[in-house]
Amino acid sequence: MTIDLVLRGDTRNYLNKVHNNFIKMVVSPLRDMGYTVRIFTYMWYENNDTTPYDNINNIIGVDGTKLYNKETHYDEVGFRQWDVFCHIIEDAQTRGDSDLLFICRFDTIWKQPITNWLRVEDESWDFMLPWKEYEKWWKNHNRVSDTFHAIRVKDTNLQKSIDAIRGDSEWNNIRQFLNSVNSVERQGISNVYGVRVPYNIDDWHFKWYIDSTVGHHIYRPLVREGLNVVFSTDGYYDSNTYNQIGMFGTTPTLTKNPIYLLVHYSGAIIYHHNDVNIGNLIK
Repeated sequence: MTIDLVLRGDTRNYLNKVHNNFIKMVVSPLRDMGYTVRIFTYMWYENNDTTPYDNINNIIGVDGTKLYNKETHYDEVGFRQWDVFCHIIEDAQTRGDSDLLFICRFDTIWKQPITNWLRVEDESWDFMLPWKEYEKWWKNHNRVSDTFHAIRVKDTNLQKSIDAIRGDSEWNNIRQFLNSVNSVERQGISNVYGVRVPYNIDDWHFKWYIDSTVGHHIYRPLVREGLNVVFSTDGYYDSNTYNQIGMFGTTPTLTKNPIYLLVHYSGAIIYHHNDVNIGNLIK
C-alpha cells in the first residue's frame, strides 16, 4: 500500500518544533508497518526566494513539492486555502498510484502514532475528518475540525472530494441557520460579534464566515457525494489547542483532544493541559 503524506500551508517558524515529531509519529509508524510512504509539500514562498523552502524540503526528504508565490497569488481566486487543497487532490489524481492520501499542516504536534487511529486497513471508510467541532455547532450545522484529512483513493473518491469542496451546497443551509438565531445566540456560533441584520449572500460577514471556514463545513457536501465519512475520534473538540478556554467561553477541556496539539502562530508552544510531555513529543 502506498500512502501519500502532504504538508500544506504556511510554514512560519514551525519546522524546528514539528519536524522530529512528524517523523516519529506519522512517517516512521507507517513505514514500520510496511507501507510505502511518500511525502509532498505545498508551501508559500516570499521575496521571490524559494531557498528557505528548498531547505525545508531537503530536511523533510520530500518526494515532490509545489511552491506558490505569496506576493502574487496569496488569497487570490484559484489559490485560496481550499483551492490549494483541491490542487493537492488533483495532483494525486494525476499520479494515480497512491492508496491513501493524508493531508495535514505544518503547525501540528502529534500526541500519538498515526497508526493508532488512522484505520489504514479498514476499507469501509472513504474520507476521515478529525472530529465534530463543538456540540452546539455540530448539531446546528455539522461543523467539523479542518486540521487534517484522509482520503482513501479508490473509485471516484478523489473527484467526489473535489466536487464537495468546490460546491456551494452548504451556503444556503448555513445562511438559513444563521438567520434563524438571534444576535446573542449567533455570537456563540459564528465569529461575528454584535447585532447584525439577517445574513444574505452579499453580506461580507456571511461571505467571510463561509470563505474562511470551508473546511469546517464539508461534512454534508461529502456525504451528499456518496462518501462514507468517519472521524478519527469520538467527541466534540476545538480545532485550536492553545486557547486557555474554548472559543467563545466554552469549556477548556474542548482544547484537549487525544490526537494533536497545535503550535501557536507566533511559533510558541502554548498548551494548558498536562496529558502529554511536550518535550518528549518534539525531541
